Amino acid sequence: MARVSIAGLELTGEVSFAFEEEPGELGLSGEAPRFEGSISCAGRIFRTGQSLRVEGAVRCRRVFFCDRCLEPGSDDQEIPFSEDIGTGEDSESIALDGDLLDLSSLIRDTVLAAQPIQNLCSAECRGLCPFCGANLNLGDCDCGREAIDPRWAALASWGQGEE
Repeated sequence: MARVSIAGLELTGEVSFAFEEEPGELGLSGEAPRFEGSISCAGRIFRTGQSLRVEGAVRCRRVFFCDRCLEPGSDDQEIPFSEDIGTGEDSESIALDGDLLDLSSLIRDTVLAAQPIQNLCSAECRGLCPFCGANLNLGDCDCGREAIDPRWAALASWGQGEE
């Protein structure tokens, strides 16, 4: 678990942390998104009045299949976060057990919220041919995908008449 000791917080005013966890230990072992290797996190904790502020960044490697061409892809992500944590009895956001602050849920939520809606191998990905399924990133196919649906053939000649 991603636990950080805040025992020295009253003396120094700030506690730095750095750790690495496996995706499964943070609840990130599902099928999508999938993460490869360890997830690292570094940051600091300091007091802001009645609450604690946790600031830092999560670094991970995400692996996926492109939504357009279905080729495997991956990217390295660095996701900053900043969260205020109540220290009272009714605090529900992050578990505080004595001097140990469990950041697992914060890290998991930060990573999941930062995932893109669409997974693309590149912004220029041309995808698959809708007729023959060829990967258009590798070159054009010769399947005649320019063929016009017979139901729309009459419209193809529209506007090409004599002037």
